[in-house]
Amino acid sequence: MEYRNILLVSEDKIKSESNLDANISGKYLLTAIKLAQDTQLQSTIGTELLESLQKKVINYTADVPMHPIEPEEPYSDSIDDHKNSRYKELLDYYIQPYLIYQVLSEIIIPISYKLSNFGVMRTDDEKAYVADNSKVDLLKQHYNDKADFYKRRLQYYLIDHFNDFPELVEYHSIDKMFPNLYSASSSSLWLGGAIGKTFYPKEGYLRSKYDFPSKNK
Repeated sequence: MEYRNILLVSEDKIKSESNLDANISGKYLLTAIKLAQDTQLQSTIGTELLESLQKKVINYTADVPMHPIEPEEPYSDSIDDHKNSRYKELLDYYIQPYLIYQVLSEIIIPISYKLSNFGVMRTDDEKAYVADNSKVDLLKQHYNDKADFYKRRLQYYLIDHFNDFPELVEYHSIDKMFPNLYSASSSSLWLGGAIGKTFYPKEGYLRSKYDFPSKNK
């Protein structure tokens, strides 16, 4: 499998840690995971860090032997390698909780609305009704709020441990996204400044939440 197709959260984890119905079709769920990962997560942590995590995850899955004969040279740079403990912590405790609620936000509209010859319809078992988006919008905002909370935690973790993630400052081409650790808000309003770009005491000095000061300073 090509590493860019690796998803960082599974269908089972989302269903087990949310109120999403266990019978939701994988067609909708996998699409929502891919969308949340490509658009929301990638724009937060940047393309370099996202792809680094995907490579480590695919190396972990490739390390599982398909037969009893062990390979001559074991796979390296797996997400479970001790040297990658910080990446695993990032994935397990910060990225996956964020993705769960972002996926729930993304999946609301696809499972609520259907495009047909009659226009946009809302389905309910065997009956179809003209779409009324008020309740759907309410649920989407509910999950957006939860996703924003976990996104802020993810951003703070990366800021606090930025020295452990060199990918945060790597940017090789215009087709790759640079990380955005300024704001966790999903609002489209911009008030002229970066939310969260303030100063606070840390180990005896003030530092910006995004400007990545050296921890040895």
